[in-house]
Amino acid sequence: MVRPSAHNSTLTLPIFYCGKSYASFMQLFREVVPPPAVGEVTLAARLRRGLEKHRCYEDGWLDEALYLDADAFRRKHGTRRTWVVVDGERVDLASIYDAIDSAQIDYATFRQRAVKRTDLTMDQVRDAATLDFAEWNTHYGRGGRRRDFTYAGDLHPEAHGKYTAVTSLLKTIGRYEDREAIKHRLKRGWDIDDALSRPVIERDCDWSVVYTIIQLSSGRQYVGVTVRGQRSRWREHLKCAFETGGSTPLYQAMRETGAADFRMEVIEEGAMSGEALGERERHWIEMLNTMMPAGFNSAPGGGIGRVEGLPIAIDGITYQSREAAARAI
Repeated sequence: MVRPSAHNSTLTLPIFYCGKSYASFMQLFREVVPPPAVGEVTLAARLRRGLEKHRCYEDGWLDEALYLDADAFRRKHGTRRTWVVVDGERVDLASIYDAIDSAQIDYATFRQRAVKRTDLTMDQVRDAATLDFAEWNTHYGRGGRRRDFTYAGDLHPEAHGKYTAVTSLLKTIGRYEDREAIKHRLKRGWDIDDALSRPVIERDCDWSVVYTIIQLSSGRQYVGVTVRGQRSRWREHLKCAFETGGSTPLYQAMRETGAADFRMEVIEEGAMSGEALGERERHWIEMLNTMMPAGFNSAPGGGIGRVEGLPIAIDGITYQSREAAARAI
């Protein structure tokens, strides 16, 4: 004995579709051409909901019940709606997704990306609908919650503007491959242009800077060295002079006449070992006659010395020691 389908007990029969009458649900499911895009249980549920809404069979909604995939059907007929604010306007997320002709991402992934951000712009909505995983991760991170980053530096004036992340800026200016080193530098308080201008460090030496600080009103100078870049080192000098009360002759003079009376200039830079950098510092102190009282240096220089320690490899680069790696990144 053939038992009738349980679906028939909850559906109005026969089912009329495209000019043909189907005596049972299973006849429709098995004989309709082309075959349904969804399974038996899903189709039966869609037909029941359609009858509740429309009261009769109509080719239009039957087409959708038979052939829309799960995402498309849910967006059009699901009761759940996701409201988001885009450029200050409250909109239905499914509707805005349908309006994006270039959408390459399925709605479920798109929705997951969009709802994780509270400050959506239309550009970000388009990105959520079109960027593949790698590109999305570059600009927004795995969680989609990276902090916005504004670049206003001097090295790349053409790239000035607001970015969804530092890595988004690096992608724009062609420095994405150096992202780990640059991000480490920024975490340690480097100025963005210093972090960008310094190359990823060589094997046995640091990219080093010898600089002078000139008091404009007197012409007296100070010679110093750094492995962190000019802008970062200048900020450190200002902090020592005006926030932590540094007691060196330079800091005392800065407090007396103000920061505007001083200018920092690079006089030499390049890849140098600790020993070579100390030697260049001593050279310039003597050359420019910056020892007290003629200048602001209270020691002859060279104190940076050689970086001792065991070699360490990070991201494929071998550094002289942990200390050298820390200064480099």
